[in-house]
Amino acid sequence: MGFSRFYGTSKHVNIIPGDGSLSDDDISFNSDDDFEPNSIRQPHKSRTVISESESDFSDVENVPLLNSQTASTSKAKGKSAKKDWFIWKKGKMPASDSDNFKFKGNSELPEAIMQLDTSAEVFQFLFTSDMIDFIAEQSNLKSIQENIDKPVGIRKEEIEQFIGIVIFMSCVKLPAARMYWTKHVGQPQVYDVMTCNRFEAIKRFLHFNNNENFIPRDKDGHDKLFKIRRILDMIRKRLMLVPKEEFLSVDEQIIPTKCRHELKQYNPAKPNKWGYKNHVLSGVSGFSYDFEIFAGKQSNSHPSDAPDLGVSSNVVTRLTSTVPRHRNFKICFDNWFNSPRLQVYLYKNGLLPLGTVRLNCVLNSNMPTEKELKKRGRGSMEEKIAVIDNVKLSLVSWFDNKNVSLLSAYVGSEPTTTKRRYVRHEKKYKDISCPQAVDVYNQHMGGVDLLVSVCSVTTEFIYDLVSVSEHLRKVGRAHIPNKRGRRPSILGAPTSSRGDTPMSLPNSPIPTKKPRKTPVRHQDIPLDSTIME
Repeated sequence: MGFSRFYGTSKHVNIIPGDGSLSDDDISFNSDDDFEPNSIRQPHKSRTVISESESDFSDVENVPLLNSQTASTSKAKGKSAKKDWFIWKKGKMPASDSDNFKFKGNSELPEAIMQLDTSAEVFQFLFTSDMIDFIAEQSNLKSIQENIDKPVGIRKEEIEQFIGIVIFMSCVKLPAARMYWTKHVGQPQVYDVMTCNRFEAIKRFLHFNNNENFIPRDKDGHDKLFKIRRILDMIRKRLMLVPKEEFLSVDEQIIPTKCRHELKQYNPAKPNKWGYKNHVLSGVSGFSYDFEIFAGKQSNSHPSDAPDLGVSSNVVTRLTSTVPRHRNFKICFDNWFNSPRLQVYLYKNGLLPLGTVRLNCVLNSNMPTEKELKKRGRGSMEEKIAVIDNVKLSLVSWFDNKNVSLLSAYVGSEPTTTKRRYVRHEKKYKDISCPQAVDVYNQHMGGVDLLVSVCSVTTEFIYDLVSVSEHLRKVGRAHIPNKRGRRPSILGAPTSSRGDTPMSLPNSPIPTKKPRKTPVRHQDIPLDSTIME
């Protein structure tokens, strides 16, 4: 079967190129070896020069980085933005310890969250009753807009039961939705809660926003996520009530789907290759404190108090806009987001950034190549310092199996740690030195990856889903009024006007088929010589 026939036309698929524009999680942890510093174009004659140390910086005229970049960008309309060049010299960032940049925030959970014991209570904390009422209101509005003479009349309890049935269907999968109401493979957890016709009616009119407020595609203000925008904002507000951890990370997540939609992405390096791209602000525990679904060009925005740092760096400025300032929160991200301008902006706003970086984004650094570090031996490193707009940045390159570079405004190579590695040609284990920046990054960067692994098909996660589904399916069962007329039966089972007859019971025996008695036709009489005579 052809590619386009199975996955749809190309207008429904956004293929992420494999030319180095992926993050280090998509390629490898050491993706900097593909970029050679010598291959970078020559600098422009009028360049901004910043000294590399505190003492030298005081003697040089200080040109604010963000203002100079904004001015140069506004003059060069229709041209690519000019990259900034700085002077990098060998040096050391002050050694990082527990006293440097001590955490001043509050990460203790409030009493209301500490009292949440079951997974159903956690679900109700994030998915409140006000959100259920809102969904029921918008769904009823949708049904009235289609046919005012036949309103569907969806109640709040039915929305909760519908969500519980959908969660149960995701755990116990059948080929078709109607099979959950059939006689032989039907599930009592489904057909005892809601009839098939009612389930399909709710699914038809399920809505999260008023279509009358929709802005067409060809007009300003069009939102590709308009259908679910209000429910997304409600969930984000509930997530922001949870106090944030000291170490946070920004990374991308793929929400798997193969539906035909313009926002669907294809990333061959991800475990789930097809789906919606979701940028997540997560902690080391794997809890998501904020998120935003990628919606193409309209997602390229920045907060009002932040400069335009580019498509990738603007993601970090938007997600970190809700993090308390000047409390020494540590932010980790990979090389797809990192840049010197982002480091300067976050540090000036009281956030401590750290992340891997591509050397072609740090111009004029003249860092040693992978071949040069390999000659020095495994565990070799080099650190350079630059002062940009009164902010000292540390650029560290370290060679393990491959070369990796990290850029930070608060941690460098000191104090170094040791890592145990197996040396193949010597056939023994050896201890090699490791920069402090690499150690901190490896310890606190995997929050989003942990979130993805927890949301995958694991036993504990399925148990939690079943618990939430069971709680929602039992909501409002005692308050459902008895309707007049014949008692609803299971789809596919024979019905009878008499109550509790063997034909109307779900567990009634299957009648045996009797052979059909028809007269023998003359075509079926075998030819026989006696008959012919």
